[in-house]
Amino acid sequence: MSGTRLTDAAREFADASRDFMKGEAARGSVVGGEGFAARYAALCAEELKRRTQIIIDAAIEAHSDFGSPLHDGVEGEIIDLGMRTLDGVHQGLEGTYQRFLEGFGYASVPASRLAQAYPLHDASVRNVITRHIWTKRHVPMKNQPPASGPTFQFNAPVGAVLTGAGSTASVQQTISTQIDSNALAVTLDALIRALEGSTAVDPEMRAEAVQAVREVGAEAAKEVPNKSKVKTLLRGVREVIKFIPEAGEAFSKLSEWGARIGALLD
Repeated sequence: MSGTRLTDAAREFADASRDFMKGEAARGSVVGGEGFAARYAALCAEELKRRTQIIIDAAIEAHSDFGSPLHDGVEGEIIDLGMRTLDGVHQGLEGTYQRFLEGFGYASVPASRLAQAYPLHDASVRNVITRHIWTKRHVPMKNQPPASGPTFQFNAPVGAVLTGAGSTASVQQTISTQIDSNALAVTLDALIRALEGSTAVDPEMRAEAVQAVREVGAEAAKEVPNKSKVKTLLRGVREVIKFIPEAGEAFSKLSEWGARIGALLD
């Protein structure tokens, strides 16, 4: 998946690393210090974000190139391929970071924090692919002919539907999972404030976690939230929350709501 583009991205990152060194030399930075390592770690984190988007774009393009199949399991197949590619990119960047700093005499290389950012990129890959497949399955294409056969609409409980030969009956039951919206809003606000006020993780990771919490809030506002999406978002936020103890209580409450709608975390 996206082999050529990822190869090009690796070459471009090598150029970016050289430009990084030129910039550090120009500013008179002390090579081997914590600041030097932190700035290069930030460059690696930005590169992981960029390559994640390459993987997402390639996954969607590949699905279209093969005729946009919608058979059972296709979503999982594409996500699995995307995640294996992302894992390879992550490990590759970890190795690049390690070798780069070892080349400057670091006896102990500081953590890159790529592992902290990984769950959020994992969630991005899963969410975009899931949304893409859902759209292909449920949003009719332009000029698509209407389905043949009679259509029945019921506004009361339905036990059974009998139709004529060649007809298809579809019965959908919707169960509301809404809870006290005020209590949930307070929980979401408390979690966002805890994230925004923390200095334990870098600003970009905080911003991505805050966005994930807002997306959970958007799902919560729906009559039937997307359980799979909520679970994936909460997983990503959980990885960031590990480093922010003060956000633990609000996240626990949000997780309890997730469990109530069927998005129970592992």
